[in-house]
Amino acid sequence: MNVHGSRAYIAIPHGENEMKLDQAIQEFETQLRANQRSPKTISSYLRDLGEFRSWLAAQRAPSDVRGL
Repeated sequence: MNVHGSRAYIAIPHGENEMKLDQAIQEFETQLRANQRSPKTISSYLRDLGEFRSWLAAQRAPSDVRGL
């Protein structure tokens, strides 16, 4: 996941068929750190994404981000 301005998007490398949500969240965290976001911002985003991931699991949603 990448951040461009106030928008976030998931960049799936060319040729790959899927990206799991956990991998996307990890890459998003890496990008936030590379962009020198504050620790509180990173913590808040990751907390919210964790809640979203839990909700998706309860809904039995696919774990591939393209399926969301």
